[in-house]
Amino acid sequence: TIWENAAESLHSSDANVDRAWGKLSDRISQSEKQGRTVPFKKIRFRRVMVAAGLIPLLLLAIWFLLRESAPEMITARTDNEKKEITLSDGSHIVLNANSQLTYPDEFDGSNRQVSLEGEAFFTVIHNVEQPFIVKTRKNKLTVTRTSFNLNKKSPDKQGDVYVKTGKVYLVNTDKTDSIALNPGNKGVFVEETNKVHLDTTASENDLFWMNKTLTYQNTPLKVVFDEIRKYYNVTIEVEDASIEELRLTTNFSDQTAGEVLEVIALSFNLRVEKNGTKYRISFNE
Repeated sequence: TIWENAAESLHSSDANVDRAWGKLSDRISQSEKQGRTVPFKKIRFRRVMVAAGLIPLLLLAIWFLLRESAPEMITARTDNEKKEITLSDGSHIVLNANSQLTYPDEFDGSNRQVSLEGEAFFTVIHNVEQPFIVKTRKNKLTVTRTSFNLNKKSPDKQGDVYVKTGKVYLVNTDKTDSIALNPGNKGVFVEETNKVHLDTTASENDLFWMNKTLTYQNTPLKVVFDEIRKYYNVTIEVEDASIEELRLTTNFSDQTAGEVLEVIALSFNLRVEKNGTKYRISFNE
């Protein structure tokens, strides 16, 4: 009957309500459990995001600090003139014409390193804890307290270093060959062979470009003429090969090539003929 159906429906409805309350109770309980962990996940995620955002700022700050602390590099160049340079440690350098020196405004590392292209004379202040290093394209010189001339202007890919005082260590590119140079020694490095060796013809005349002085002690005229050609950029022709075997002992200071050759000619009864920058040497008849 309709009442029986209604009773059954009411009974069924009560059962459904019970089930619904049960489900709702389960969801609330589950939500409470989740509610205790969600805030932690959110906080952890936010911290990660904040840290990730700070990384670029930290890197930028480090870059600025390194940039501020790094010494400024200075490059000095010469054309047809010489230039004198005093470094931050007090070391003094005379840079020859057509040369280039690169150095920091302050030495703040374990060594004092500069780079040279061309020729320069160095007078280095002593500091055993901070060796002075000169780099060229293919070689490296290490010194502590010394004065020396370094020439890397040779067109035949050869360079040399003449030591006036102290000690210089000349090392090739890959550190497989080296030589220790004492006062009066001259070391030569050859790019093609990557070798260094001692030059037995060393003399202070290697400093002529700086002091305009030539000194000879029982020196064959062949050597004298070769140096005059080199330092004065002139051509010298010798009529008789025996002239080159004559030996000269004297000093020249601040004199022209013509004046030097005239002194030699008077010393050995020779004749000098000049044509521009060319000189011809012969015996007087």
